[in-house]
Amino acid sequence: MTTTENTIATSVNATEVVNEAAAAPVNTNMTTYGEIEQLATERKAWQEGAFRTSNEQLYEILKNCYKLYNKMCGIQADAKHLRETLAKYISENKIAVKDSAHTMTKIVRCVFGNDRRRVSAYSIVLRAALIAQVQIDALPDYIRENGGVEELRLAKSPNYVSPKAKAEVATNWLTDINLAVVKSDKLSGMLDAARVGSQHVLIVTQQADGTLIANAFVSSQSAVNTALGSFYSAHKAQKQEGQAAVDTAKSDVNLNTAINQAAQQAA
Repeated sequence: MTTTENTIATSVNATEVVNEAAAAPVNTNMTTYGEIEQLATERKAWQEGAFRTSNEQLYEILKNCYKLYNKMCGIQADAKHLRETLAKYISENKIAVKDSAHTMTKIVRCVFGNDRRRVSAYSIVLRAALIAQVQIDALPDYIRENGGVEELRLAKSPNYVSPKAKAEVATNWLTDINLAVVKSDKLSGMLDAARVGSQHVLIVTQQADGTLIANAFVSSQSAVNTALGSFYSAHKAQKQEGQAAVDTAKSDVNLNTAINQAAQQAA
């Protein structure tokens, strides 16, 4: 779950927890160190409690919006009545939404209010689920499996590259790079012989003499993908510049070839 998504997705319950924490009296006799520790403790309680469950509550609300939309589809009398009821609700409550807007967007606007960014994000998620033909009860899993609301929202961008795709591209870039060979009995004992060829993350500490001390070995796929994503972002511009140079060189060659062919024909 990204930080941006957490900002979008925080529910009323999570907000109440934050407000309660903000309203709590501060002990002015505490040292700065103590205050930071106390705030960190409060953050942990919030994150492991209401904050964690708030996204699950959000997904349930989105699932019910998705369910309501599906009930409105079709030519049956019940579906028609629901569509008319939605239009009446929008009119009576003066909901700011265009008549031409997707029905899913109208439902989301009625439920979540006039926060355009929030409504846009949730509408995109639900319409993506429609396109993917996700079953109603499977919607929460669909959102989680695709990285959450923010990842699904970003996927709308034509320049969007998913974390998985970034990891795959970065893996290809690493094929011809060999910075050093690291081997020790301790590291060898941590390796899984069945994972030859797979990536791992090695955490190292730089020393004053330029050597690096390996402190930790991590093989979880999420950690590897995060590291590969960072590598992708850091080297993307460099790769694009290199490709641009190659494309320019090819264009020059093609232009020279065309000029020579034209000259030969003229002769």
